[in-house]
Amino acid sequence: MQTQSLSNSRFNLAPIMFGLSLIFMIALAYFGGVPEDIALPYFLGGVFIMIGVGAVITFFAWYMLFRPLPDNYAVINETPLSATTRQFIGLALVIGMSLATIGAIWDELWHWKYGIPFGEDLLWRPHLMIYTGLLSIVVIAAMTGWLIMRKGRGALEQRLRADMYLGLVIVVGLYFAYSLPADPIWHIIYGDDITAFSIPHVLLGFSLVITQTIGAGIILAHDNKDDWRGIHNFELRFIVPLIAFAFSTLTLAMVFVTTFVNLAPEIAASNAHISSLPIWLLPVFLISIPTLMGTLANHSLKRAGAATTMVVIALIVRFVLSSSMGIAADDILNWLALLPAAVGVDVAAAVQLSRGEQPNWRINLSGVIAMLPITILVMGQYYLFPELTASNFIQFLIFPSLVVVVITWLGTKSGDYLASQQDTVESQSRVSTQRLTGIAITAYAILLIFTAIYFVTATPPVVEVASIIR
Repeated sequence: MQTQSLSNSRFNLAPIMFGLSLIFMIALAYFGGVPEDIALPYFLGGVFIMIGVGAVITFFAWYMLFRPLPDNYAVINETPLSATTRQFIGLALVIGMSLATIGAIWDELWHWKYGIPFGEDLLWRPHLMIYTGLLSIVVIAAMTGWLIMRKGRGALEQRLRADMYLGLVIVVGLYFAYSLPADPIWHIIYGDDITAFSIPHVLLGFSLVITQTIGAGIILAHDNKDDWRGIHNFELRFIVPLIAFAFSTLTLAMVFVTTFVNLAPEIAASNAHISSLPIWLLPVFLISIPTLMGTLANHSLKRAGAATTMVVIALIVRFVLSSSMGIAADDILNWLALLPAAVGVDVAAAVQLSRGEQPNWRINLSGVIAMLPITILVMGQYYLFPELTASNFIQFLIFPSLVVVVITWLGTKSGDYLASQQDTVESQSRVSTQRLTGIAITAYAILLIFTAIYFVTATPPVVEVASIIR
């Protein structure tokens, strides 16, 4: 079996991308807030250590997977693992991240309902579920590395580049081995977060999303040779990738949106940092998350309608979990603002397909921009802060429109890349994919049963206390 390799020339922009990522992380650290009782240099030192360790791992990934190789180093474009083994790795990644995301939502809702401070929540059941999901990725990465070293050929760089996806699995394993203890250590040093989009949460959140995307990419690489179609041509083999993208949407929404959920204006005004946040920040988050994951879903599956389907799956998961705690009505309405952008991506793609042309990022952008006013109106209906008024409506339009240009391009190009990574050989791919779909459905049924039992038998905190979700 062969897999496509990336051209080394494509990574001449790696320093620029790294610089932009660094600026993005520093900006989020600023927006995330500095604890009042922590000196700014002390806080910035922690931020740069967090980002610095991540940068070292990123450099390792670039050095091993993407840097131009010497002339005497030929890239071996043949994966050392069978189609079935690769797909099981992809499925395991998606299931592990699904478990971690369910635990994170459960953790968020318990914090909301019971107001438990950091320390008392360290080993409660939601956290144990998160730890289990994240540790499973470290184990999968270690096993993948062992298989590559055992069955691969050539120097270390050649073994890792022989199958780019498997090389990236090892990298995300390193990220989780670092980020898993980083969050509690951060809280021990700096205390509770002011907002949910603190540096450790952002690093962990994007690691989850990247892992889900790699898992979906591995599965799609074996059987995604169709032309563009509508979602009415949906096939069962799309279930695992759609679940991966749906849970990624939930993860990003938890990190970037939960700070604003049920945030009354008087509470926001009493918090100096939250009240100083740009009023356009929430609409930027609400439009960017479904745009990124929606374009990624559409273009990787080559199905117009995948974006909306993916967001609907995310909303259903969120509704089921919040319903189990008796707070569905208070919770789910806040997340409806994720839907319009996804619908815009799908409508634009469907119109383009009806003309006999494939969707591109500009077409996707037009759909997202067209639905932006609806996103803002839904936000104004269900979010108390920032308040939607005639005077700030223009800001809510301008800033998200600028940001979403980059987000749409990134999601579209990433989806196109996933769709392009197809195996060129083997007749076993279709059979392997069909078998994997059945196994995936069974695995998710087991995961659902386990989650239900684990949740029902959990003992929640006794006293309910109103709190802002951390």
